[in-house]
Amino acid sequence: MKRILKVGLTGNMGCGKSEVRRALERMGYPTIDADSLAKQIAVSHPEAVREIKTRFGDEVYHADGSLNRRLLAEKVFGDAEALAALNRILHPRVMQDVDRQLRELARQDKIVAIIEAALFYETGWDRDMDAMVVVYAPLEDRIRWIMQRDGSTREQILARMAHQMPLEEKVKRADFVVQNTGSLKHLHEEVQRLHRWLQAQRQKL
Repeated sequence: MKRILKVGLTGNMGCGKSEVRRALERMGYPTIDADSLAKQIAVSHPEAVREIKTRFGDEVYHADGSLNRRLLAEKVFGDAEALAALNRILHPRVMQDVDRQLRELARQDKIVAIIEAALFYETGWDRDMDAMVVVYAPLEDRIRWIMQRDGSTREQILARMAHQMPLEEKVKRADFVVQNTGSLKHLHEEVQRLHRWLQAQRQKL
């Protein structure tokens, strides 16, 4: 079983990291969306559901068992300890699932895997990656894109952003930075640049 190059893909909200992941997936790279995994675990893992209800109350789930994401977000954002508690419940289980998927990809002789997650640096998970890629976009662009995407107000967006590590700090710590500073066409050109860099990293294995 070959060793697989684990590449973390991150950036702050509104940067376009999911678009980068999807573009890499279309190019044939195996990708894992860790944030979607966390959402799945929060509703499908019985022990995680029990711990979330114990910490945040039964009301964070709807009667049909789905997660009341808006209510949970209200309880978490603005409360560093509450956010840390939620991460302690979900993050270890996400890591276990990602590790399982990586082992399966290695058995399939895949050489590179892209793992997208919002909180690599905040949780220290970046230390488990072989390389870190950060997607950068200017603040005002990110605010505008999020407002268009989900109708949040500028104040709501800034409040949520305040709980993430500053994007500039992530850029300093990155092995590669994707510059999302223009059109979608420009972003896909940046993904091609990332692809060439990833191919070079493969040769070092």
